[in-house]
Amino acid sequence: MGLVGNQHFFKQAWLTAFVGAVLCLVVTSAHAAEPASLKGVALIVGQSKYQHIAALPNPANDARDIAKMLTDLGFDARSVTRQS
Repeated sequence: MGLVGNQHFFKQAWLTAFVGAVLCLVVTSAHAAEPASLKGVALIVGQSKYQHIAALPNPANDARDIAKMLTDLGFDARSVTRQS
């Protein structure tokens, strides 16, 4: 590979490392600029009754708990349950 080939390889390696470092800084900066709470809308469905299996006992509780957690994070969350 000769001296010229090695120089080209090291330039490419350095350039790749530099671009990778810049991308890491950009991603880190963008992540740090995010607000502490999320903004969004969520619909949580708790389905207890299915056609071919017995009714499940806990989906309504799970849906309520997830809705509360998302509301605490800043979402406008609504939960819908169907038990019968």
